[in-house]
Amino acid sequence: MKLKNIYAFLLAMLAVSVCLAQNATRPQAPVLPKDMNQTEHEQLYKVINSLANGEFESASLLIEPLMVPSNVKIYASWSALPKANRDEYRKAAQDAVNTWNSLLANSVKFEFTENEENANIHILFEYDVAQITAGQFRLVSTDSRLAIPKPGQANNPTSRSSLMRVATMQPYTEMAQPAMSINHMVSQGLGVYLGLAVSPSEGGVMGPVWTTNDAAKTPSEAEVKMAKDLLNARRQLMEACKNKVALYMPKPKMVIEAMEIDGGKSMRGDTVHYTFKIKNAGDAPLTIDAKPNCGCTVANYDKEIAPGAEGKIEAELKTGGFRGPIVKAIDLTTNDPDSTRASLRMTTNVVAPITIVPSETVNLVLEDSTVTKYEAELDINVDEAIEITKVSSSVPYVEAKVAPVNGDPKKYRLLVEVKPEAPVGRGAFLVTAMTNSSREPQVNLSVSYEKGIIVTPAQVYMGTIQTNTPLPIEQIVTLVKRTNGFQVEKVESDDPTIQIQHESLENGTQHRIILRYNGGWQSGQIRHKLTVKTNDSKQPTIEIPVFASVIGASEK
Repeated sequence: MKLKNIYAFLLAMLAVSVCLAQNATRPQAPVLPKDMNQTEHEQLYKVINSLANGEFESASLLIEPLMVPSNVKIYASWSALPKANRDEYRKAAQDAVNTWNSLLANSVKFEFTENEENANIHILFEYDVAQITAGQFRLVSTDSRLAIPKPGQANNPTSRSSLMRVATMQPYTEMAQPAMSINHMVSQGLGVYLGLAVSPSEGGVMGPVWTTNDAAKTPSEAEVKMAKDLLNARRQLMEACKNKVALYMPKPKMVIEAMEIDGGKSMRGDTVHYTFKIKNAGDAPLTIDAKPNCGCTVANYDKEIAPGAEGKIEAELKTGGFRGPIVKAIDLTTNDPDSTRASLRMTTNVVAPITIVPSETVNLVLEDSTVTKYEAELDINVDEAIEITKVSSSVPYVEAKVAPVNGDPKKYRLLVEVKPEAPVGRGAFLVTAMTNSSREPQVNLSVSYEKGIIVTPAQVYMGTIQTNTPLPIEQIVTLVKRTNGFQVEKVESDDPTIQIQHESLENGTQHRIILRYNGGWQSGQIRHKLTVKTNDSKQPTIEIPVFASVIGASEK
């Protein structure tokens, strides 16, 4: 590890130790359950953070709307229940209320009310309950949602409330819900009001709702404990606000030994390994989510690091397809309030076992009637006994040959010959050298070329023309031949409404044609053709498509 990294690491540890000593005399803030309602968790965390910073007024504004009253009023739309099931459904709902009241030892008392306006919880019984998630529609048995007022917003309610929607029919059927399911759903809705989160795990009322007599009848011990812990936590925080007591908030502290690791020199195709060490210098568990920003890295890591413990992030960087210095990163998201995001860097200098000099890519301008030749060198950069066993081309009009340079087994001369049969215009092909190396079984030379007169663009789009489109509309076409000049003898259009202007540039190696449209086309898809006559024996006639979309007839 570099000296500056060691120094930074020790300073961070010293700062954490001083901070912990300063906070040792403060009352400790309550620990919030992980599996509670996420929105309330975030607001309670803000309350604790405000109290830790001595911001008592801000903390009071945040905690007051979260408090659960000693008497919680429930309004239910009993009239929406089917008459045949109304009595047993009402009894099932009342049983759910009685169970929670008993388990909470009346520290909170739920009771039904006929006054809808003053109710804290609203139960809406519906034939079906629909839920839309990520644009997908589905029917569910119940949907309970906790509403937490945001401080400082006008016309906001001042206390927590919840809406509980309960389906009287089983989803996607014409069968009524059994009474035990009604009991489960109402009990789950009361748990949501208390700050619990709906869970996919079975074993309590916050889990999945089964439309059978196997439905959970009572909250689990863990659910009751969490509800009680949350009630006590809110009360403790409210007392701290009233008495202006600054709390100590246990929190994780992430200290990374090195933010960047250099993997040194690596051969292309190698897998380079990196290990980042992370210490939790705080007094609460540190949770980490690590995501590589490139598919070539694989991160295995400790997702949770206990206070005082050390964890690690192990990554692999696959170097296939790279050449030269590369930098990749792993993005971290943590629960450290002072360092919620961080980025770890991995570097290496990738050296190919076989390199093509001067480059693995080349652009050529081909001759019209003679063979175009190109030479490159294949250099072997490792001590292995690598041989070039074969070279080939991806197109029939290219021949490739390879031979050692002056008998040197580490250098090969590559000769590429492009025959006159190569088509005019722009094109591309590959020259592939096969080897006996398992690390680098083949090396590719990628060739792009131009031959003859190059037309840009190959077709002309005059655009979408409407009645209010400003006229005239102009487009420019260039014709270029890089080997020698040529003459444009004539330019004509099959549509007289297109005006044409021709200019010769750079001693005839480049020509510019300006197309000008000043109205006259009828509505619809327009397709025409521009014909260019040249003195070039290989390309005496060049045809360029011209098209447009006309919406509303355009008049001159």
